[in-house]
Amino acid sequence: MRIIILILLLLPTKLLGQLDSSYRDVWQTRVQVGLNIPITSLPDSDPSAHLIEYSNNSQYLQLLSATYFFNRKWGVEFNYQGISSPSLRDRHQNFSNEVTPPFSDEYFVDVSSPAQSDNFNFFSRNFERGLLGVVYKIETNKLFIQPKLALGVTSFYTDWGDIDLKQRNTNLRKEVQYTPTTSVQDCFTIAPSIIIAYPLTRRLYLHSEVMLSYFQTSFSYIKTEEDFVTNEVLTETINYHKDILTLSIGAGLIIVIR
Repeated sequence: MRIIILILLLLPTKLLGQLDSSYRDVWQTRVQVGLNIPITSLPDSDPSAHLIEYSNNSQYLQLLSATYFFNRKWGVEFNYQGISSPSLRDRHQNFSNEVTPPFSDEYFVDVSSPAQSDNFNFFSRNFERGLLGVVYKIETNKLFIQPKLALGVTSFYTDWGDIDLKQRNTNLRKEVQYTPTTSVQDCFTIAPSIIIAYPLTRRLYLHSEVMLSYFQTSFSYIKTEEDFVTNEVLTETINYHKDILTLSIGAGLIIVIR
């Protein structure tokens, strides 16, 4: 379905390009850094929120981008952004700090989770966003302006958490588990934006971009508490069904390849 939408969106602009046979097509790339500012946010009141490798306030780095103008006014662009936040570095510790106190007086508490392993890397950071869109170019004497409408995916991990409880001075044990319904969240994203660029040289431009992105999350965590003595099992569902709206503000360089 997503592929069909992209084809229907891009086909009219390709036809427009064919009407201007005198135009020489142009390729350009954009390097950009910026901030993501939440308008609506994922809930963070439950301990399981620390197991989600997503942050409402974050920074992005865009090293991969390609724009193809097949017409004086129209083009298509793909870009990939790696996104990170300092708050994601301590996810396991924050989870442990929140789930330990209710049990620590009566039990020895051992907390484990993949969140204790740092998945950060320079290119994709902690989570990622990829977008493909249609660009319209407006040129003035000193600036050019590019409104853009893009569709894509925002992707992040949801980790499990395990709390092993051993009662003090006895061999009685309990276990509490937080399990996501899916471990990877690929959220369909809509992102209109506008780019304003100022020429430094014939092939190098300084630019800024303001983008509004929207996606919807639809996953849950299942909290299971099992008593190994009585075999009693209690379950609770924590829903993360939310419309996420984010304002992104960034700046960088546009390089015209040809």
